[in-house]
Amino acid sequence: TNEDVYIAQKFVRAVMRTNNVDTSSNTKPEILQSLGEMLGYQANTNPIWDLEGAKSFLVVSSNITEDHTVAAIPVKKALRQGASLVIIDTRETELTRHATHWLRPIPGTETAVIGGMLRVIFDESLDDHTFLSENCENFDTFRKSMWEFDLVKVSSITGISPSEIRSAARAFASKAPGAILYALDNLEAHLRSDCTKAIVNLALATGNVGKPSSGLYYLYSGSNQQGAMDMGCSPNHLPGHHHTQEKDTIHRLQEKWGVELPSSSGIGVTEIAKSINQGKLKALFIIGNNPNFIDGELDRFMESLKRLEFLVVLETFPNDISNLADAVLPITTFAENEGTYTNMERRVQIVQPVLGSKGDDETGWRIISQLARHMGADGFDYEDAKSIFDEIRSVADIYQGMSLEKLKPSGLQWPSTNGVTEETPLLPISINKNSLAKMLTFNLPNPSTNRNPEYPLLLAKGRILSQTNGNFTIENDGKRNSVHREEVIELHESDASALGLSNGDQVRVVSEKHRFSAVAQLTSPHQGLISTTALFGQMITDLDNSNIPDFTLGADRLSLVPARVEKVDPIS
Repeated sequence: TNEDVYIAQKFVRAVMRTNNVDTSSNTKPEILQSLGEMLGYQANTNPIWDLEGAKSFLVVSSNITEDHTVAAIPVKKALRQGASLVIIDTRETELTRHATHWLRPIPGTETAVIGGMLRVIFDESLDDHTFLSENCENFDTFRKSMWEFDLVKVSSITGISPSEIRSAARAFASKAPGAILYALDNLEAHLRSDCTKAIVNLALATGNVGKPSSGLYYLYSGSNQQGAMDMGCSPNHLPGHHHTQEKDTIHRLQEKWGVELPSSSGIGVTEIAKSINQGKLKALFIIGNNPNFIDGELDRFMESLKRLEFLVVLETFPNDISNLADAVLPITTFAENEGTYTNMERRVQIVQPVLGSKGDDETGWRIISQLARHMGADGFDYEDAKSIFDEIRSVADIYQGMSLEKLKPSGLQWPSTNGVTEETPLLPISINKNSLAKMLTFNLPNPSTNRNPEYPLLLAKGRILSQTNGNFTIENDGKRNSVHREEVIELHESDASALGLSNGDQVRVVSEKHRFSAVAQLTSPHQGLISTTALFGQMITDLDNSNIPDFTLGADRLSLVPARVEKVDPIS
């Protein structure tokens, strides 16, 4: 809950005197940083159900129908009403079946595709001239920078033809309002900032900010990540999204908490493993579990934990991390908690417990508060979640006008300011009244070309709900049905030739963590890229068979992974 993460970051700053605090899902901080630079806020601009009225969509590297099912519903409704959909994603997902234009660029070149679309929009005068002149600064410099995105050059970088880029640009820009949804699932860290700039610039160029059924939707990878950022559970930001170097905010918090706050920058979740291995971090406090800990997203995080001198874990279920801990404190599940959450549309909502605690487990904020008091700290004598929320309102100005009573019907969207506005469903073009949105230049991408000789290819795993063609059988195993089918792996003709493979050959695909058999199909759009598409039902079967207490941690995240393909000799 917001109350848990608020107390966690307060404990770190007021008791431990450091800014080394973060949320485990904040694996792409570059995205929010660029959003804040250009629009003044690190949050999505519009309500989720605004999407139902959009006439065009751009979805960039996101498996929205699985990862954000609620947001996918109004998108599908709009598509049934005739909206256009442009998808930029190497993987096949359920939503690609609904796309007007599905662009499958060479991995890491998504920014160039969007830059090419912007070039077309300016060349063909599809931009919103009035909107740009009234609401954006640095427009002239930005427009001149688009000369670098010549479509022939962009095509050579991305593997997408100029005609496809033109068609996609026209489809998005010619139908307003338009919304952009993005997760940047498979972009390397050094590419995310420029890709976000390209996305925000595209929204600004087409006038799709500050209007109903338009806007920008960053699809967070974790539950309540927006709330955690709002609470200051970040190495660089205090409650209310104020930077840790803002003197006025620091002074206000020091008076409120009665302590001197740290001034040095903190270590974020993406830097933890490296910091442990370098000896900069000796102890770690982990609250809850997250797939990012075990799926490689955090650079061999699990291995680094073994180097710690002291590890404390607050967890509900036993797992690989709790097995390494020096101390494990049992916490309640979400169904036993009370407090508030903030979703991806900035809506703050109340959560009520539906189960009673059955053992020694306790809510996260109570455990942390007890630790703080045992360590001699003042200011952690909270009676309930309401008393914490009242303190949150007093230090985070974007929550100032809220109360639990006002949140009861359906929640409120921040900013909520006393005497000004109770909620703000639609964020303005810039959060600062007297400033304009900033158009920032970005460069042609330079994706990493280093490949592990053992795994020289890049495997793009997709997943869809159903498949009407292909050979498959349904087998009953006691009380459950399971689907068995012939898996297909897409290879580029040049890669197949180098491996001595022909269409229809039996092959084995091997990565660091997986191996499976498939039939070769020479239809991959790019050299070095192999692709396979699984069924959603198979993932459910695998999770059902899992021995992990929190089985969702075993769900395949559809990341791009290095792999190799081996020819399987037919049995004579």
